[in-house]
Amino acid sequence: MRFDNPQILYLLFLWPVLAFIGWNALAWRKRAARKLGDEAVLGRLYPASIRNWRRRRVVLLLLALGLLTIAAARPQYGQIEQTIQSAGTNVIVAFDVSPSMRARDVQPDRLERAKSSLKLLLHRLVGQRVGIVVFSGTAVLQCPMTLDQAMVRLILDSLGTDSISTAGTDIGAAIRTTTLAFENDGSQGGRAMVLITDGEDNEGKAIDAAKEAAAKKIAIYAIGIGTAAGAPLQDGGQFKKDAGGKSVSTALDMKTLNEIARITGGKAYAAGFSPESAIGSVATGIDQQEKVKFDARREVIHQDRFQWFLAPALFFLLWAIASSPKATVLAKPR
Repeated sequence: MRFDNPQILYLLFLWPVLAFIGWNALAWRKRAARKLGDEAVLGRLYPASIRNWRRRRVVLLLLALGLLTIAAARPQYGQIEQTIQSAGTNVIVAFDVSPSMRARDVQPDRLERAKSSLKLLLHRLVGQRVGIVVFSGTAVLQCPMTLDQAMVRLILDSLGTDSISTAGTDIGAAIRTTTLAFENDGSQGGRAMVLITDGEDNEGKAIDAAKEAAAKKIAIYAIGIGTAAGAPLQDGGQFKKDAGGKSVSTALDMKTLNEIARITGGKAYAAGFSPESAIGSVATGIDQQEKVKFDARREVIHQDRFQWFLAPALFFLLWAIASSPKATVLAKPR
């Protein structure tokens, strides 16, 4: 048996604590009752049937809580293999890891905001083939296009501003490397490039590269990370300074991104402080691209068995709520 949400099982460590509290509450009630009067009289007013009912209710509630916790962890037992035939668009994300992505005009910084934006996009691109090109002063195909989003996310988590040693920001190299990756893959159907960057292009070759991509029918959707106001650029925890001793600032350049998108028939959006709208627009644009059938793949699906624990938990819970102590007839005094 495996659990799809195993972290929830840590809540079971609270079960002994709750049991201790419940049992001590019963003991406290019993001690408090003894202080009120004669034990024989209290036995008639507070009979064993009520005490047993209270103990039974505590046990039932504890059992229900434990079983509900296990059910929430989604236990799975058994598996089936399923052949999946999907159709979608070929997408390559060009991801900026240049030093300017350390700027903190968005929190916690541009790089982490770019990662969270891409994760949101990947959620919308389930069923599409997705690859990653990382770029700074040069560009490298980091992940060929694949349907395996787990691998894409793993590679994304490993990216940092030290992923490429060549400093600078060469958007043109990113576009050309992406175009070459599409050509080498030989993929049919729609081709879309998602450019995630702050838009600063140190080499000035982005527009020419965009024209080459347009000739190959590659639409570029750009997501701008950062703000127009910008922020000081940091280097090793210290603010970077120019030859004159002034802090070097970096700002979002949407003008370049808008022109790149216009040339290729795509769109450009500023992620701002809340990227959900930009991500939704990019995903919609990609979804309108020409679809192609991908190779059928076999997928192992684990069978959920949470109902094995949910059903008895509900039974115990209802029993605890619906049960009541047996009625006690008090003997009349003579």
